[in-house]
Amino acid sequence: MNRTDHTVPTMDYTVDIDILARHGNDVESTSSEAIATMTSVSLDVASTAMSGSLSAAAATALQGRFESAAGEFGNSLLKYVTATGSAVDGYRQQEDEAAQAINSFFGS
Repeated sequence: MNRTDHTVPTMDYTVDIDILARHGNDVESTSSEAIATMTSVSLDVASTAMSGSLSAAAATALQGRFESAAGEFGNSLLKYVTATGSAVDGYRQQEDEAAQAINSFFGS
């Protein structure tokens, strides 16, 4: 396709990289706190208080399910933080490459 108007296709949105980076940092901080809190919860204490009862077995089973869900939740948060960091890095790299291209073309 021959472009004679010298327009450059642009995205229909803008990205504020600093806001995205702060968001990633906030999620990372909150994730650390959430994971620490969730791993400190012991739902199976009831099994000690009522050993031998049906409630004790239910509490132990619930603890297992809770630990599994907490682990999945923590892993999902950490994946999100990693993906957000990668996006920020990618946007910054694009910005740096564009600045280099401009400097190369117009001189620094």
